Amino acid sequence: LVSFEVIFSLKCTGVASSYASRHCALQKRVGMAKFEEFMGAGLSKKTAKQMGELFFDSLPLVRPEKMDSIGDPKELKKLVQCRCLENDITGMKIIGVLVDNTKPGSKGIENHETFRTLFQDTEALFKRSQTAVRGGKVFASMLFNKLILANASAAINAAQEQVFRMIPEHYRLRDFDSWYPPNDRWCIQCGEQQYFHYTDETFGGPGTSTGMHGYAVAPAGWIRFALDTTKIKKEPSPAEWVAWHKAYHGTAGINVNAIAMDGLRFIPSKLGRHGTAGVDGNSVIYVSPSIEYAAHYLYTKNHVLGAVSAAKDSPVSQIAEAEGVFKLEGSFVQFVFEVRVRPRSYSVQGNTLGGPLWGPSQEQAWGVEFDKYCSRKNLEWLIEREEDLVCTAVMLRDIGQSPCEWNRKRFEAMITHVGWNGYRSQRPRNYCGIEGRARWEYNASSEGTLSLSPHKDWRAYSPEISEIIEDAYWHYQRFAYIGQPAGAPGPYFIDFGNECDADVKRRPEQRRADPDKEQAWRRRAVRRVA
Repeated sequence: LVSFEVIFSLKCTGVASSYASRHCALQKRVGMAKFEEFMGAGLSKKTAKQMGELFFDSLPLVRPEKMDSIGDPKELKKLVQCRCLENDITGMKIIGVLVDNTKPGSKGIENHETFRTLFQDTEALFKRSQTAVRGGKVFASMLFNKLILANASAAINAAQEQVFRMIPEHYRLRDFDSWYPPNDRWCIQCGEQQYFHYTDETFGGPGTSTGMHGYAVAPAGWIRFALDTTKIKKEPSPAEWVAWHKAYHGTAGINVNAIAMDGLRFIPSKLGRHGTAGVDGNSVIYVSPSIEYAAHYLYTKNHVLGAVSAAKDSPVSQIAEAEGVFKLEGSFVQFVFEVRVRPRSYSVQGNTLGGPLWGPSQEQAWGVEFDKYCSRKNLEWLIEREEDLVCTAVMLRDIGQSPCEWNRKRFEAMITHVGWNGYRSQRPRNYCGIEGRARWEYNASSEGTLSLSPHKDWRAYSPEISEIIEDAYWHYQRFAYIGQPAGAPGPYFIDFGNECDADVKRRPEQRRADPDKEQAWRRRAVRRVA
């Protein structure tokens, strides 16, 4: 974890942004200096007693002149400290609030059980406090925002400051900011279920494929800065777009201000970052379900050197041309927009990145999978109407190296992942000893659900779902989302386990894909049959 002290030390050397100075002022106002020290000191290991002491030191006193009905100026401090101890609120439980806030459909920090346990019925005490803190909700928002940023590099902190100089502050929805740990991988339902048959053979290599849309995988290693869509445009409402499909839009820093000033609208264009691939003369907006693809430097670089310059008091410099990131002392911060797209409003095509943007040759560019979490046949969505898309967040991550070098290393890793021999992928696809294409079945037994014994109750998936699973398997994917089959109690996905990643200990299995992840323990073995 990176302490805020890093940013404060930068300020002392004259290179810190106004971001640091504003947070210094915030620290003085709400007495949270200990939190900033604490966040960098192993929060996950802190006991309930230590967390109680931390809250005691951080919460405000009650003003003496407003003690007409309160006998102790430390009552708020003592109340929350006591609740910490009585309910065993450890550092891990605080981190749990942060993790739970990453789930689609999360109702915000103030509705989380841990938050309610700590701050229920404290509003009257907060109103009588010595500070400007306006209640438990505001206090918790600041607390968890610090927790999110404490898991970020100094460069990300500075970059988000630069981005939100261009995006109006009143667009922020801080309760829904999220941090996704680098090794956190999951697949969950996210949006309306929609079957797709990828028939395009122009891009992404030869052959067709199938898939089920309406899911999201964890954008591991990224930090999400949520936006209030109701402030951006009245339609669609959050109640409507929650059923839309999640995707990402990469753009150059030079465009952020223009997009923000136009209400975070993305205007269809006939000439995209990568030309006119697949547009057929129509004006389109390109987005991708793969955050890696959206963050490719082709889509985020600036075409005019120095076109975007950092503010004088910011340590962030905009790298133009071949980079397309925010840079601070050797750190490289990428950013993309998170969006939701109306189901059945877009067409799909494969990877259009040619060599050397993805591999040295065109054959390799379109033959080698780009992302283990999104098939090369499903990397670009083309949207013709601006009203079919809404911007929901800004995503940032620090990759620690130039985007070109990051892309080169990713390509080398995927070459190894698929067993590329220079012409085709040759890593064996023979799970359960079956060569060539196969059907899939799942263990429907009431006991021993992870057993591959032939004596178990094996049931076949429908031909459509079996094809989706087999296509994902042959595209060397980690997950295959299959939606909620008819009569099933919930949505499912296949985790290919060690058939995708050799270092994973478990075999392929069926798992639940509920947005709240509460059913994640439900697992069943799957097998291929001739």
